[in-house]
This record gives sequence, C-alpha cells and structure tokens, in this order.
Amino acid sequence: SAKLLMGDSGGDKTVTFLPYGDEWKRTRKLYSLQLFTSCRIREFQSSIITHEIRDLIHTRLLPASISGRAIDLTSCIQIMVENIICRIILRQCPAQVFHGNNNEGGMNLAQLTRQLQKLYPSPLIGDSVPFLGFMDYKTKESMRNWKACFDALMEHIISERERDPVFGKESVRDILDVFLLPENKLGREVVKVLIVVSTLRACVR
Repeated sequence: SAKLLMGDSGGDKTVTFLPYGDEWKRTRKLYSLQLFTSCRIREFQSSIITHEIRDLIHTRLLPASISGRAIDLTSCIQIMVENIICRIILRQCPAQVFHGNNNEGGMNLAQLTRQLQKLYPSPLIGDSVPFLGFMDYKTKESMRNWKACFDALMEHIISERERDPVFGKESVRDILDVFLLPENKLGREVVKVLIVVSTLRACVR
C-alpha cells in the first residue's frame, strides 16, 4: 500500500522506513525541531483549531439549535477535522484546494483525503498469498489513480507556493512551508510523500 500510494521509493522516504543514517537524522530533526514542538502546537491550537471549533458552533450547531432542527453531527465533525488537517498542512480549507475543473471529474483535497482514509487500510491479498495477487487488481488500480490525482494536485500547490512572495521568509505558516525551506534539502517527491504521511497520520489521530 505504501509503495502504491507514495510511489515505488515513497515508503523509503519516511522516518518510519528510512534506514538509519544522515537522511533519517535530517528528517527526524525536521519533525522534532520544526514541526511538532510545543510552540508550533500552541500556534496551531490558537490560530486554527480554536477558530474551526468556533466556526462549527456558530455556523452549524447554534442555528440548528435555535431552529430546533436535527443536524448530522458526525458529518459536521468530519468536515471540521478535514479543515483543521488541511489548514495545518497546506494553509487552506480542503474544499478550496483544487486543481482542474470539477465538472471534468477532478477532485479537491477533501475528496482525496476521504479516499486515502479508505484505501490505506485496504488489505492486499497478494502480500500474504502471492499467487492470489490478481484479486487485488481493483484495489491497486484505485491506489494508482489516487496517487496520480494527488501528484497533479500537489504539483499545482507546490508550484504556486514557490511563486508565493512570502516563501522563504522566517515566518513559516504551515507544514508545507517547512518542507519547502531550502535548508531542509528535501526533493519534491520526498515533500509529496511527507504530505501524504502527515495527512494520513492526522486522519488516524
């Protein structure tokens, strides 16, 4: 699953699967010193998480309570979590992160995130019983299609971010900004893999 969703070498580019060495140390340092510090978590808490919770209460829960109508709380919380994840990683709400024309079958990041949550846990029979690998055809094809859509979207986002006039300044606003900092020396493919991993980790949590 990791190879299909992240590319043939993608699974080897995360902290979990990297062999111990300089690249592993550099990537681990990136996480521990620039992403998941107490200061950065407090920033996310105050600027993003609190805002999204307030938005959920004021735009969905309170109006429903006042009018006395039922509301799908599960769906509301799912949308809120997706918004938090995507704003922490990519600075935008998932419905706004879109590449291509939706009328032509394109997907935004919210749709891709939901697909990832379904695809990653999907069992591949061929991993356990190789001669039955042909039964995984549909699942593998779905994973390849997901990666192609995600790659196209990320290429669009990264290209736009590199043209952003604030890129490279000390004020880092999201996880993608950190990955793209020149001093971190991460290639574009590695950045894409780390975004997938960050999204998946956040979804699981």
